[in-house]
Amino acid sequence: MPCPLTGKRLIVTGGAGFIGSHLVRRLAQQNADVTVLAKSDTSLWRLTQFGCLCRVAPADISDEAAVMRALADSPPDGVFHLAAYGVDPADRNVSRAISVNVTGTVNLLKAMAACGCPRIVALGSGAEYGNQEGPVGETAPLHPENVYASTKAAAALISHQYAAQNDIGIVTLRPFGVYGEAEPPHKLFCHAILKMLRGETLDLTPCTQCRDYCYVGDIVNALVAAFERNEIQNAVFNLGTGTARPLRDYIEQLRDIIKPAGRINYGALPFRAQEQWAPVPDVRLAAERLGWRSACGLEDGLRKTVDWFRVHSGFYD
Repeated sequence: MPCPLTGKRLIVTGGAGFIGSHLVRRLAQQNADVTVLAKSDTSLWRLTQFGCLCRVAPADISDEAAVMRALADSPPDGVFHLAAYGVDPADRNVSRAISVNVTGTVNLLKAMAACGCPRIVALGSGAEYGNQEGPVGETAPLHPENVYASTKAAAALISHQYAAQNDIGIVTLRPFGVYGEAEPPHKLFCHAILKMLRGETLDLTPCTQCRDYCYVGDIVNALVAAFERNEIQNAVFNLGTGTARPLRDYIEQLRDIIKPAGRINYGALPFRAQEQWAPVPDVRLAAERLGWRSACGLEDGLRKTVDWFRVHSGFYD
């Protein structure tokens, strides 16, 4: 039986990023025809490292004309929208967050409507719910507590309205925490793994705050499943394992795997302002409607991640 993605013309925004590069590799492995939209100054090292077979079209999604041209040149069968600004807390340009996360999403949907593209799967964020006690379901009110989360929430609301008005099937996935190979350096796992592998001292908060981290391969599984379920036309799904653990548990498991020479100093850093303490998703809807569950166990996922960083830590020098 042929793969449902074979021969599909697919656009991926954010395809050179952490999750996006894993997705592009999966789509290419399933014989899809993939084009990544990326700004001209985007680093493509992840796509190169993973050996992703795709085209790269220079287009900033905040530029409506560029996005229109990119989709008109080769009208796609579907779009995966992962591009975002502000995932790194150091990125604090409010205007850029709005132009990428909100205006960029609208530009993409307008271009889809113009060329007749029927389907989009967008990656949202569990941060859209804010600091709520879990498990948090998809019908929970949105209470974003920073500009990144606010613009992601606004983009989701607007995009689902626009898609419904223009007969575009849309699914938004909201992961609560993601880890894996080729993570960016501002993320906890990447930072901790590199420090441990280099034998350096690792200064952390007390790490009593809890998180639900899901392996990146599982997130890719959800993205693909959401695209393939054509009968799902307008829906939001939370992604995660359904279990939140103290950050210290993750760090201690990494310590057991790496056996670092350097010290780990819990409590050396203060908690962040607007810290979230125990966000955990209710993931039953994804299981019921997408047939998706987190499949990679934590130890297996951490070992895969550490093994990759042992070989490729030079990308972060």
